[in-house]
Amino acid sequence: MHPILLAGVALVGLPVLLHLILKQEPKRLPFPALRFLQQKKKVSQRKLRLKQLLLLALRCLLVALFALALYQPRLSGSGLAGLADEQPVACVLLVDTSPSMGYQIAGVTRLADARKRALELLDELPAGSKVAVLDPADPAVQWEPTAGDARRRLESLLDPHGGGPPLTTGLTAAYQLLRTADEDQPEPLPKLVAVFTDRAVACWPADRTADLKSLAAQLPPPGVSHLVFDVGTDGPANVSVLDLVAKPASGPAGQPVTLTATLKSVGGDVDAEAALSLDDGPPQPQAVRLVAGQPTAVRFALTDLPKGLHQAKVTVRDDALAADNVRHVTFKVGDARTILTVCDDPAAANLWALAHEAKGEFNVVVTTPDEAKDFSRYEFVTLLGLADPGKPLADGKSLWDRLQPYLAAGGKLLVVLGGEGINPAGYDRPFLPGKLTRLVDSTRQPAPTPGERDRRLGAVWVLDEAAERQPLLAPFKDWERAGVGFIKDPRKTVKYWAADAPGENVVVRYDDADRTPAVLEKTLPGGGRVVLLTTRLDGLASDPADKWNDNWTLDGTDWPTVWPHRLAVHLAGASGEATFTYPTGQPVTLTLPKGGLPKGTKLTLEGPGVNGPDATQPVADGQTEWRLPPPMSLTAGSYRLRAGDWQDGFSLNPPADEFDLTKVPAERIEEATGPGSVVPVGKAVTLREVLDRKLGGELNLFPYLLIGVLLLFAGEGLLANRFYRR
Repeated sequence: MHPILLAGVALVGLPVLLHLILKQEPKRLPFPALRFLQQKKKVSQRKLRLKQLLLLALRCLLVALFALALYQPRLSGSGLAGLADEQPVACVLLVDTSPSMGYQIAGVTRLADARKRALELLDELPAGSKVAVLDPADPAVQWEPTAGDARRRLESLLDPHGGGPPLTTGLTAAYQLLRTADEDQPEPLPKLVAVFTDRAVACWPADRTADLKSLAAQLPPPGVSHLVFDVGTDGPANVSVLDLVAKPASGPAGQPVTLTATLKSVGGDVDAEAALSLDDGPPQPQAVRLVAGQPTAVRFALTDLPKGLHQAKVTVRDDALAADNVRHVTFKVGDARTILTVCDDPAAANLWALAHEAKGEFNVVVTTPDEAKDFSRYEFVTLLGLADPGKPLADGKSLWDRLQPYLAAGGKLLVVLGGEGINPAGYDRPFLPGKLTRLVDSTRQPAPTPGERDRRLGAVWVLDEAAERQPLLAPFKDWERAGVGFIKDPRKTVKYWAADAPGENVVVRYDDADRTPAVLEKTLPGGGRVVLLTTRLDGLASDPADKWNDNWTLDGTDWPTVWPHRLAVHLAGASGEATFTYPTGQPVTLTLPKGGLPKGTKLTLEGPGVNGPDATQPVADGQTEWRLPPPMSLTAGSYRLRAGDWQDGFSLNPPADEFDLTKVPAERIEEATGPGSVVPVGKAVTLREVLDRKLGGELNLFPYLLIGVLLLFAGEGLLANRFYRR
C-alpha cells in the first residue's frame, strides 16, 4: 500500500472537526412550565446526539472507503490475474495426440477440437506473453519466437499417433521449460499450463502424481496454474481391433499360418465384420458377434503360402475412432533354416543331421574345411570334431581366417571338440570362450572313498541356480518341474577336455572335483557369439570302443534330439518366437544379411509416411543391424526394407491400451493440477466463457468501492440536510 494512501486514513478526523464546529445547542423555550421543558430538553438532546453519531459514522466510513478504493484491492484465488488484466504470462499449451484423440463427434475429432480450443486460448493471451506448444510424442520443446509461430505449430498437429509417452511426461517437460520463463523478463511472469485432452486412462498414470506435485512446487514464484480442458466424450461407442498375431511368425513352406485378431466392442453389442487383406490382396471378410466389453478372437487359417515375406492387416468397418479399426502384422515363410556343419569326415555329422531332421526346424548342410567359404547364408556354423581348424588350407588361409569376418559381422559359431587326435593349439584363438589345457578321462579316476560317488562312471552337469539362469539352459528349470526323464537321469560324460576360461564364459560345469567347464559361451564385440562344447557330439563317438558320452543313446529318451535342437535355437533363435511386429513409438531393429552388406549399399525403406531422406540410408562399414528410432516409428502400418535382392520387413501398431476411451477421474488429475483445474468444455461453449468462469475468483473491488463511496456520500448529504434544517 502506498504511504500517501495510508496518510489518507488520517482524514477520518475531518468529520470530527466538522462535528465540533457545527455542533448545535438545544433551543431555549421561554415556557413557564420549567419541569416540562427540562424533560423535553433531555429527549431532544438524546435524539440530537444519536443523529450526530450517525452522521459521524457515515462520514468516517465515507473517508475510509474512499481511501480503500484508491488502493484498488482485489479478491484473488486462481493465480491467473495476468489473463484478467492483460498482464503477459508464460503459457505452455500441452495437446494430447494419443490415438484416442481421433474419436469423432459430429465428424470432428477430439484432436481437432483440442487444436481449436488451444488456438482460441492463444488469441486470448495478453500481448507479450511467452508461449510454447508441446506434443508429448515430440521431445523437442521450446518457447515459440512469436504468437504466429505458436499458431503454426498448433495447426501442424493434424493426426494422432500412437506409442508416445503419456501426458504426465509432457507435464514434466512443461515444468522444466517454465523454469526458464523469467530469464529475460524484468519481473516474474504468471505461469500457466493449459492441457487439452480427452482424459483417456492411458494418458494419466496414477503413479506420477507425487512427482508432478513436487516438480510444480519447485517452480519459482508466483508458481504455476493449470487449466485442463476436457474435450472427451461420455458414453462412447466403438469397435476395436486390439491385437493381431501370426503363428508361427517365421516357418518353413508347407506349414499353415494362423492369424488371430482380437476384437472388442464398447457401448453395446454389435454384429461386426473382420476383413483380412494379405499382401494388399482383396479382403476376406468374416462375420462375428461382439458382446460389449468382451474381447473376441477371430482366426484366419492360411495355407499354401509362397515363400518370402508376407504382410497382412485385419480391418473392421469405419466408426467414430478410425485408428483402431485396422491392425497390421508381418510374418515369413521359407525353407527350413539352414545350418552349415564343417567336419573332416562328413560321416561324423550323420547323427547331428538326423537329430535336426527329426525336429524339422533346421536343415543341416555338411561340408569339409576346404569347401567352407561362404557363411553368410546360414543361421550359424558348426565345427564338428575338427582335428585342427588352424591349419592352412588350399588357399593358404586357415578356417579361422575365413570365419573371422563372419564372426565380426555378427555371425554365430558352435564349436564341438573332437577326440584325442585334435590339436589343442589349433583351438587357441582369442575369440573362443576358453583355452584347452588337457584331456580328462574319468575311467582313470581312482576308486572312490567310502560315501563318495564313483566318478569313474562319468561326470554329469551341475544344474544349480547359476546354470539355470543362463539363456541356453533356461528351459531346463521348467523341464525339471515337469519331471522330464533326461533331467532325472542326466547324461554322463566319460571323456572331455578341460579349459581355462573366465567365470562369465562358463555356462555349465561338470560335477568332477575341479568343476571342469562343460559348455562355454562368449559374445563378441560385433554381436557374434561362440558356443564351445568340451566333449564330442559327432557320430564317430558312438563307437563303443571310443565312447565319450551317452548323448546319442536312444534309451527311451528324447535327449538326442532335444540337445542339438536347443543349441540351434539358442544360436539362431526359435522361429516361433520371432517377431516382426512392434508397438509404435518403440525402436525397431532388423538384422542385415549375415556377413554384412558392402559399405555404401543403399537401404531403401518403404511404408506409410516414409519419404525424402528417411527413405534411403547407406550401409556403414561393419554395420550388422538397421534401426528405426522413435519418433520415426510413430506411424502405424507395414514397412519393407530393401537392398538389392535382399529384403526384410516389419509392422507397427499402436498399443491397445491407448484405445481405451474410459476417462480418468477428474479427482486424480486435480491431485496434481489443483482443485477445479479440470474444465469440461461443451460443444456450444466458447473458451472466453470458460476463462470468465475460471477467473471468477479474481475480483477487482475498485468499481464496487467507488459505487459505495458515491452511495455513502449521497446518504450523508440527505441525512445532514434533514438533521440540520432549521
